[in-house]
Formats: sequence, structure tokens, C-alpha cells
Amino acid sequence: MASCATGPRPSPSQLPVVSSDKALIYLYRTGSVAGAATAWKVYANNRHIVSLENSGYYPYFTEPGRITFAKKMQVNPLNVGVVSLTDPKLNVLTLDAAAGETYYVRFKLGLGKVTMEQVTAEVGLNQVIRCGLLRGVEVTAEE
Repeated sequence: MASCATGPRPSPSQLPVVSSDKALIYLYRTGSVAGAATAWKVYANNRHIVSLENSGYYPYFTEPGRITFAKKMQVNPLNVGVVSLTDPKLNVLTLDAAAGETYYVRFKLGLGKVTMEQVTAEVGLNQVIRCGLLRGVEVTAEE
């Protein structure tokens, strides 16, 4: 069940596609009753890009190259600050993104901690279409 923070679930043909000069990384959070009211702040190369809500996805368009993702649990909506990628408690995932390619990064709560992992296109697409685009999120290619 999608949370109220997400929009309608897309069909595969409604999902954005990547241009030949950008990389597209679908960041998504699988639905779970545990932790459903908590947003997870997601950073790419130390820059906050989105707060993932339960059962939500975000298509992140970026320049090709190495991208290091980090996440931080956001309990208080006013929680601000910089994430240090050297923090040993921080879970990070590094992806080498190529131009014209699409990737999928899944975030999920399991055994008391949030994990993120790159998944195959088949798995990712199947799960993204069960999520909703986060409300209030603009989908634009990065400058």
C-alpha cells in the first residue's frame, strides 16, 4: 500500500527515460509497516537530493561518473545538516554511472536498519512500478 506521500503508481511506459548525455538512477523505497512514518534523507556526493517516503520512488538524473549515495533517517522534518561520508555509522553505496544508462537503487528496512543496494533492471523496474512518485518532487535533469 503506498503512503499518502506518494502519487499514483506508474506503468512502465509512464516512467521517465534517460537521454544519451545523462544517467538515470531510480531511488526507491519498498513499502513496510515498520518505519512507515519516517523519511530517509538521501544524499548524492554529499548533496541532499530527496527524502524518501514509504513506498516512494524518485528518478534522479545526473551527469555520468562516480556517484556516492548516503542515507540518513529523518525523524524531525526540520532535521538539517551536512552528511559526512567518512562517518562510520553511515551506510554508503557507490555507483559508476554511464551516460544513457538506467540504474535502480533500493532502500529497505530490515533487521532494525535501513539498507540500500543496487538491483538489476528487471527487479528494480518491477518494484518501482509498485511505488508512487514522491509528491512535491520535481523531476528534472541535473545541470
